[in-house]
Amino acid sequence: MEWEEYIKKLDLADITSSFNFKLPASDSLLNDLHVQFGLQELPNELEELYRQTNGIDELLGVRKIGELIWSINRVIETNKEYRNHPDFKELYMSFDQLLFISDAGNGDLFAFITLN
Repeated sequence: MEWEEYIKKLDLADITSSFNFKLPASDSLLNDLHVQFGLQELPNELEELYRQTNGIDELLGVRKIGELIWSINRVIETNKEYRNHPDFKELYMSFDQLLFISDAGNGDLFAFITLN
């Protein structure tokens, strides 16, 4: 699937922002993601997306206002934080089976299930 083309075709009539597609993720970054979380494989759609763009920024004019899809570095950083934070371990179920890749800007996170 051509992700940039797909996202640009979405009906975003009520949104005045645009999207900036970053350069594709390198094989070493994708490998680092696998290694950091012991993943045998990524969901096909996610791997395809990262092979086309290492994240998608949401822009209002030329100003970044958010991220539609996080970069691999942010995925690694955020998932490590959620998996290792001592308060989260007591408040929530384990996050080890989830791979967070984005957020809604209001605290809601979006993830893939990564059970091998």
